[in-house]
Amino acid sequence: MRIWEILYESAKYPFYGVKQFILLGFIILITVSVFGYYGLFGNYLHHFLGVDYWVLLLLLISLAFILLLFEAGYAFRMVQKSIEGINVPPKFNKFDIMFKHGINETVLISIYFSIPLIILYYILNYTLTPMPIIILFRLVDYLTSGWNILISPIPDQMLFILVIFVVILGFILDMIFTVAIPYMASKGGSFREAFNFKEIFKKIKKIGLRRMLIAYFLVLLTIVVMGGPLLIKEISQLNIIGFIIAEGLIAPYIVMLDSRFIALLYMNPE
Repeated sequence: MRIWEILYESAKYPFYGVKQFILLGFIILITVSVFGYYGLFGNYLHHFLGVDYWVLLLLLISLAFILLLFEAGYAFRMVQKSIEGINVPPKFNKFDIMFKHGINETVLISIYFSIPLIILYYILNYTLTPMPIIILFRLVDYLTSGWNILISPIPDQMLFILVIFVVILGFILDMIFTVAIPYMASKGGSFREAFNFKEIFKKIKKIGLRRMLIAYFLVLLTIVVMGGPLLIKEISQLNIIGFIIAEGLIAPYIVMLDSRFIALLYMNPE
């Protein structure tokens, strides 16, 4: 399949399972709402129920974290079923297996993408300053130009080099991760297979760097076109309608599209 054909098939995929799409959107909406506004929820529940705020806060965060694992597990299941030749979104069932896969994928993401942050930490710690956290704030300030942090100035050239280094490293790891997930799914969800780098690199080589770069660009462009304006409006105006549309409709669509896309890309390297 050509890249545009893979993208087209992926774009249609969520519409083959409207119930699953709505349920996934509901899960994402609850998760984002709790993590984003847990303080507000806690105050309201405390006011109406008279229960201790911290108890409610812990319960809300625990619920959101469990739902987050189910969300990750369902994303993995979509990849796995796509590789098995199933062309419609899978049902929400076998929750124990879905929960296990959610844990595996969450841990896998943490392992893969903590590497550039750890490397950056030690680079800053041993080459620039003994206060790497402060320098990280300075780095963010360099990128956003929105904060006025009173710290010792760091050469912009050095910050630019660090930004480029982290972006390149993050991209390489994300490319490996993109292939590791479907490879793990093809092996029955075995966690150790996500670190079988010999086979993963063989698959990346077979797919080709050019093909993967084009795929990244098209998926990123699709996400930006779909979600960008609404997300900006939601953040700038705190629009409740925009929030519901962004997290309840656009976010699950992107998750389903992306899961299907990486599975089809894995199965169609040429």
